Amino acid sequence: MASHVDRVLIVCAVQPGPRAGLIDRFLIAADAEDIDVALIVNKTDLGGVEDARTILEPYGDLGVEILETSSHTGEGLDDVARLTERGMSVFAGHSGVGKSSLLNALFPGIELKTADVNSQTGKGRHTTSVTTCHTAGEPWPGGAMVVDTPGVRSFGLYGFELTQIAYGFREFRELANPCRFRDCLHETEPGCAVRAGIDEGALHPGRYESYLGIVDSVRRGEG
Repeated sequence: MASHVDRVLIVCAVQPGPRAGLIDRFLIAADAEDIDVALIVNKTDLGGVEDARTILEPYGDLGVEILETSSHTGEGLDDVARLTERGMSVFAGHSGVGKSSLLNALFPGIELKTADVNSQTGKGRHTTSVTTCHTAGEPWPGGAMVVDTPGVRSFGLYGFELTQIAYGFREFRELANPCRFRDCLHETEPGCAVRAGIDEGALHPGRYESYLGIVDSVRRGEG
């Protein structure tokens, strides 16, 4: 999508709701390159904010900054502007979550094309078909750049080692220290401290299942 990236802003929405699988994949990829990550919950004016907060609670517990925004009411735009005032920031996420509308509200003059979510399927309509880069504030490199990316249905982790995926689940790292094997994938290995932590309630429900699903898809070559 882009190079020399300082941060990735993963944009989701209250409608359609956040999808943890895509968020996890972006986090794994960003952590592998030591790129900062923040989550944006957009379209808060539509309602359903509490449901989105529940889905995203595990990420807040991991130290990921979560912002709530609306391009229509202006909620949270100052917070996003603060994050993007330096370096290169990439806006990424599913189709229909309002990335382009958010950028239009943040940076008047960009005039990115936008469209509504399909009312019958609940899926986003592709309006951004190519990655575009825009100056925000002072000219680059002294100022900032923002990158608008096409909405995605999925995000593959092709070429990633399975141990990288395990490391990309941040809450596993401390739990994994006592694992018997340094390259433990926390599946069926004996002496796995992560599985022991699950039994003790040390992980949010669903996080381990998400991890196993990603490992399985990468192992089968599906990314």
